[in-house]
Amino acid sequence: MQLLSVRVVYIKNCMKGRKLRRRSMTDTAQEKKPSISDLKLFKFMIRYARQFKLSILISLLLLIFSTTFKLIQPAIIGRVIDLFINGNSSILLNGMIKYGLLYLMVLAVMSFTIFLQVLLIGRAGQNILYAIRDDIFKHVIKLDLQFFDKTPVGKVVTRITNDTETLNDMYTSVLLNVITDVFIIVGVIIGSFIVSPRIAWVIIILLPVVIITSLLFRKVMRMNYRSFRNHLSGLNAFLSESISSMKIISLLNIQEKKKKEFEVINQNVHHSYMIEVIIYGVFRPLLYFSTQIIFCAVLYFAARMVIDKEISVGTVFIFIQYMSILFEPLYELAEQFNVFQSAISATEKIEQTLSVKQSIISIPDPVIIDRSVVRGHIEFRHVWFAYTNEDWVLKDVSFTIAPGESIAIVGPTGAGKSSIINLISRYYDIQKGEIILDGVNIKDIEINSLRRCLGVVMQDVFIFAGTFKENIRLFDDSITDDMIKKSSEFVNADKFINAYKDSYNHYIEERGATLSSGQRQLISFARVMAFDNPILILDEATASIDTETEGLIQAAVNNIMSGRTTIAIAHRLSTIVHVNRIMVLSKGEIKETGTHHELLAMKGLYFQLYTHQFL
Repeated sequence: MQLLSVRVVYIKNCMKGRKLRRRSMTDTAQEKKPSISDLKLFKFMIRYARQFKLSILISLLLLIFSTTFKLIQPAIIGRVIDLFINGNSSILLNGMIKYGLLYLMVLAVMSFTIFLQVLLIGRAGQNILYAIRDDIFKHVIKLDLQFFDKTPVGKVVTRITNDTETLNDMYTSVLLNVITDVFIIVGVIIGSFIVSPRIAWVIIILLPVVIITSLLFRKVMRMNYRSFRNHLSGLNAFLSESISSMKIISLLNIQEKKKKEFEVINQNVHHSYMIEVIIYGVFRPLLYFSTQIIFCAVLYFAARMVIDKEISVGTVFIFIQYMSILFEPLYELAEQFNVFQSAISATEKIEQTLSVKQSIISIPDPVIIDRSVVRGHIEFRHVWFAYTNEDWVLKDVSFTIAPGESIAIVGPTGAGKSSIINLISRYYDIQKGEIILDGVNIKDIEINSLRRCLGVVMQDVFIFAGTFKENIRLFDDSITDDMIKKSSEFVNADKFINAYKDSYNHYIEERGATLSSGQRQLISFARVMAFDNPILILDEATASIDTETEGLIQAAVNNIMSGRTTIAIAHRLSTIVHVNRIMVLSKGEIKETGTHHELLAMKGLYFQLYTHQFL
């Protein structure tokens, strides 16, 4: 019961820390409110569109044709109206047949060009989205661990899925419609000047009223959309964390508390969206009012010109149709602003993610080491390290590990034990000092070749959805089935694997939900044996094992430690009494070093930790 209560308190503290960190991150993000210029956003979109420029150029060419044919249609009907008013029956009949066939031909050609245009732009849009998703994932997967320490998983998922999908309407619908609308507006103005320059000038003079209204709406809408996307990302991050920790939430009986947290976050999303609805509700009738002013003005001047016999009734009809064609894209603009602003905001978020740079990179011409010849001699020379500024986690730490030697690092929570593992793996870089592997500074070693030398076994083993075989091989085809079986036998994992009917081909659910913690641990040991890493890191590897597999795991640990340089971090001191050397860490400094018995004889910090744990 005492152990359970300690673990529950530990879990609560962890969750509290994550909550505070999440709030801090959200506050920081809201304070900064990074904004990207329209020009940069346009360049971002063009960068991907350029890859499919042929399809897009053909679509634009077809767009010019379809817009031209759309403007020709009113002219044909206007001509027929003039024939009906002024011509005799025989001229009217011949004209109706001629212009009717012409109208049908224009309609058929326009429909076909629209079909080709939609097909090409749709394909190009999907190819662009594929490229964006691919680039984001490839970029994110290369980022340093510190990026994932500071960024909730839900926000990363939102960038790759929701934000990318938001661009789908932008590329395949809105962008096409906007370009179409621009062609139509320009075409109507040109056509108006051809038919009647006087009325065309009336349109030109009054059109800025609509443009100014739209620009004001765009500015207000964009500000709200940025807020909405921030709140939506926070909601996704909260859901991702809550669903993945559902067992802990149930164990601690904090469902009601989580419901209240969700209500607050959900209310923020709802509030942002309602503001959008209000803005949209004001803009649409205001836009309608502005366009009707233009229509009434054009109709008034056209009627005066008909009375003065300056233009025909057919010409009035042409202008009425042109006004309908002109107002159509302006009305659509109101509909498209929602999608457009959402896509702009999503593009900002994607661009911000893609602009994150790797801080842990290999130097030019780095040393590439072969793990088969690595001896495993590790040395820390006066290492100082802090995650932020000069809040030092490690202070002037120096020690040496001989090839094949096993050491354990112990100490109270927050002493800096896991930070040493992160530094050896080069997930972070130190501020002062050196870390040496086989006589080479690890900053001079190519990162991937360095990490291939390390076999890391964590307390929380991640199991991918797939077979036992795939989870041991971990996407490395050079590891044969025979190597997998021998590795599993060596660490006693074969016993429970062979208990399944399909053995190594048995499919495991994500995170190994159907396996015990001990079985998941044995799979991680099998991975180390299969990859034959010369340096073994055990980070609380035996902290949560079950009694059923405890004996198997302890035997597996002894097997894989043999002949390897081993660094073990453990709270259960009984599991590290047989290592060659134990280092006691406290407040970022090495306080004691020695064997288990030597440290007990000192009656120092290790003695206190040991007696507190077993008495």
